[in-house]
Amino acid sequence: MKILCMKPRNPACKVQTVMLKDAEVASSLRHLWMTLISNRSLKHLHVGTILMKEDDIKLACEALRHPNCSWKLRLDSWELTPDCYMMLSKLLLSTTSIKGLSLAGNKVAGNSMRRLCDAWSSSRCALQKLILDSCDLTPVSCHILASDLDSLVPVRQPED
Repeated sequence: MKILCMKPRNPACKVQTVMLKDAEVASSLRHLWMTLISNRSLKHLHVGTILMKEDDIKLACEALRHPNCSWKLRLDSWELTPDCYMMLSKLLLSTTSIKGLSLAGNKVAGNSMRRLCDAWSSSRCALQKLILDSCDLTPVSCHILASDLDSLVPVRQPED
């Protein structure tokens, strides 16, 4: 992973999409997060189906705070914990760079849904698309999402 991430750190590199779906790279993701900080052209990051630790989520959130990027972020099947959702919610409130977020395959319980909806409904959040496919939404989560739909920032279909 370290070698893979060296090229995109070069300012001349114009890579816009990185997909690491089903890759066994969890122990090396620190290199990816550092690359995100230095590469301003990267726009779409898909790191689905990688078992992550909360420290990895924390590093990812720090890297994704940079305002010069427009991100579409896929965190599919990461087995996110409530603390991870708290970090993601804070990220959504602290940057306008996250335009699309996929949490497909992650369980989104009531408190986690509340945090996401609270962040999404804020005028500070630029999120335009949230994907919750196969998230085992609980009745409480569905109720929270349904009751907050009217107050959410108007959703526009982001450009692909």
